[in-house]
Amino acid sequence: MSHSPETPLFPEKPAVSPKTAPLSAETSTLLALSFLEGVGQRKLARLLALYGSTQALLDADRSALAKQRVTPEAINQLDELAGIGEQSSLARRSEEVLHWLAMNQAGLISIYDETYPKQLSMIADPPVLLYFQGNMNLLSAPQVAIVGSRRATSGGLDNAFQFARSLSRAGFVVTSGFALGIDARAHEGALQGAAGTVAVLGTGLDQTYPKRNCRLRPLIAERGVVISEFPAGTPPKRENFPQRNRIISGLSLAVLVIEADVRSGSLITARQALEQGRDVMAIPGSIHNPLARGCHQLIQQGAKLTTEVDDILVEIEPQMGRRYDNVCVSSSSSPDSPLQDQADLFDQEFSDIENEILSALGYERSDIDTLAEQLDYPVQEILNGIFMLELKGVIESVPGGYSRLSV
Repeated sequence: MSHSPETPLFPEKPAVSPKTAPLSAETSTLLALSFLEGVGQRKLARLLALYGSTQALLDADRSALAKQRVTPEAINQLDELAGIGEQSSLARRSEEVLHWLAMNQAGLISIYDETYPKQLSMIADPPVLLYFQGNMNLLSAPQVAIVGSRRATSGGLDNAFQFARSLSRAGFVVTSGFALGIDARAHEGALQGAAGTVAVLGTGLDQTYPKRNCRLRPLIAERGVVISEFPAGTPPKRENFPQRNRIISGLSLAVLVIEADVRSGSLITARQALEQGRDVMAIPGSIHNPLARGCHQLIQQGAKLTTEVDDILVEIEPQMGRRYDNVCVSSSSSPDSPLQDQADLFDQEFSDIENEILSALGYERSDIDTLAEQLDYPVQEILNGIFMLELKGVIESVPGGYSRLSV
C-alpha cells in the first residue's frame, strides 16, 4: 500500500513549544513511525538509511520489510498509517506525545531538521528523534562529557564539580547522564559556570530518574537542557541506559572519566567515544581504590592521563581552532583550579594530633591499626582526631580505612 508523495501524511504541525519551529511533515511522519511495534529508534534509523526517506519506507515492499525483521504487527501499522494517516493508531500516539510536549514546555527535533546537532549526526547510529526540555541551542555548542561512578568517593565528587565548573567557565557545555554520583555533581558544577549543561536521560522526559535528582532536574531544564531519544511514557529500563551513552559521547568533543570500576557503564561510554573518534581522558587515583581501576585501564589503553583542565583544553584546541591560554587550573593560586577549594581547606587551624594524623595519613588507604602503630597516642584520641578531620573535609572514609584528600 502506498501514499501519494504529493500529499504528505501530516501537514506541518504547530510548534510544540514556544522555543521551537513547527514540525516538518517529514518529522511528523518520523514521529509516528517511531512507535512501530518492535522497531526502536536504532532499527528505524537503519531502515531509513536503507530506504532513504520516510515516504520510501512507507512504500516499501512488505515482503522486503519482513526480511529486514520488521514484525507483522509493525507492517500492519504501516499499512494503517499509509491508508488513513492521521486517523491511524500511530498518528494518535504521536499526537499524545506532542500534546505532552506542548503542555510541558518541551520540544522535538529530528535528524531531518537543520537544528539537529551536527556533532551527533556524524556518529554511526544517531538517534532519529530527540526530545528536549530547555535550551536546545546548547546541543550544537562545544561540549565535553564527564562520566563516572554512581558510588563515587567525596574526592571524586569534588573533582567532578570542579572540573565541570572550570570547563563551563571556559565556554564548554558539560554533558552527562543525570545519574547519581559523578554525573549529578558534573551537572551541578557546570551550572556554576556560564556555558550550562546537557543531561541525557535513559527514560522519557516525563520521568525523573533517579528520584534523588528531583531538585536538580528543573535547574538543568531552566539553565541547560534535558534530552532523551525516548518518548514520554518510557519508564526506566536497564537496556536503555547503555544505549543513551552513545549520545553523551556523540555530542561531545571529548569524554572525561572520573572514578569507574572495570565493569562500569562509564567504560561503555569511553569505548563508544573511541569508536566515534572522540578524545578519551581519565583521572588517575589510588591503586587501592577499586573505583580507580577503570580509569587506570583506560589510561593503559591510551586514554590521556588528566590531572587538570588544561590537559583537556590542549587536546581539543585543534578541533576548536583556538587557544585557551586564559584558562589555567594547574596552579593552586588559580581561581578556577579544580582543587582550589580543597587547598583552601588546608588553611584551617589543626591541633597537634590532627597535624600528626595528616602527616601519617597518605593518599592511599590507611587503617586505624596502622595509624596507631605510627602515632604515640591512644586509639580513642586518634579516632577523635580523625572525626574532626572528616568534619573539616580534609580526609575521607574509604573501604578499609581512611584517606587524605588530594590537594
